[in-house]
Amino acid sequence: MLSIIGVIFLFTPKEVNMQITGFSWSRSISIEQNRTFHESDWSVPAGGRVTSQQMEFHHYQSVLDHYETRTREVARERLSHYEYSTTLIDMGNGYFEEETISTPVYETYYETEEYQEPIYRDEPVYAMKYYYDIDRYVYERP
Repeated sequence: MLSIIGVIFLFTPKEVNMQITGFSWSRSISIEQNRTFHESDWSVPAGGRVTSQQMEFHHYQSVLDHYETRTREVARERLSHYEYSTTLIDMGNGYFEEETISTPVYETYYETEEYQEPIYRDEPVYAMKYYYDIDRYVYERP
């Protein structure tokens, strides 16, 4: 019951007299100005006006130069021998049969192997670089 009275008190309109002593208002306007910039790139953007162009270094490209013969140790396996084991199999009639199982055993050995390794060199790649003027809008200070 007390909570219902509290809710009614909160939402009942009240009249209060106040006096405003002052206020301030501020407004800022960003102003843009069209300016010309001198830039360079590997392509000219829309609206750019080419002033000059020249071939310049762009990047390196890896190019096959030659092959060198190298050696490496390679692990290989070969049959060494067989291990034999014997088990008894129940025939279900009071008799057993002897079964011999042979398991191959391998040994690891190493051989020296020759192979051709490719050797690369870095070749410089040149491309056309453009120098151009372009107009852009920039914010001015007020």
